[in-house]
Amino acid sequence: VAGFRRAYHLAMKEVTVAGSPKRVESAVKLARRLYIRSPMYMIWMPIAILSAYLDLGAKPNHPNNRTGSISHFANSVMMVMLCRYVLLLSGIDQVSAFSLHRICKRCFAKESLDVSAAASWTTGCRQWDAKVRDLAARGITVRALLEFYRQLGTKGCMEHFDPELHTTADVVRQAIIPQSRGQAYGNGALATAMMFGQEVVPQHMVTHSWLNCFSHLVAAVVAHALGVPTFGQILPRLSGDELWALESELFW
Repeated sequence: VAGFRRAYHLAMKEVTVAGSPKRVESAVKLARRLYIRSPMYMIWMPIAILSAYLDLGAKPNHPNNRTGSISHFANSVMMVMLCRYVLLLSGIDQVSAFSLHRICKRCFAKESLDVSAAASWTTGCRQWDAKVRDLAARGITVRALLEFYRQLGTKGCMEHFDPELHTTADVVRQAIIPQSRGQAYGNGALATAMMFGQEVVPQHMVTHSWLNCFSHLVAAVVAHALGVPTFGQILPRLSGDELWALESELFW
């Protein structure tokens, strides 16, 4: 608190010398808020420590023991106050919604890639660049994904497949890798065979876990394509005639 008070007085001195520029004024406002609000935020820390100490010394099974609930309440309030204190130190609560919008817009504009620049991108290693472009062109369509899913459980493609049991790792090891061997386009990625040798740059990237059910992954992809908020509505339809009906609802 003494440090914040010192910062407040220095900022006030700068205002007097510099003639109240906007940046100095904002520094003064922040220093004033730190000076005034710091005690209010920090006072909950000794209260939480004291309640925890009383809780340790109390009998846990005593019928009149209420220190546990007081300790939990004090700890909860302390965490809220500390989070609010961090926001105050960061100064983010002083930024208006319009300013945040402009900052985000500027960041996204910097991150957007120029098509011509991406086409001429290189690391200087020809083999490395070739492999990166090869990996980047292994996209598949939703139609191709559903056609592959329909093959699971049939002869020659993981005949024992159980949608409620087998994970993505199981499908990779027992279906995708075996089918990628000796295909018409050589020993390579199954995505190449699924797209009949065409290079497809994906429009969306799907993050997933190999430990989850593969049927859940497929349902999530189809749900996104249909604009459905959750995959649970799609999961029961990934079998029998419902799968064909589901394909008719998709637009490629």
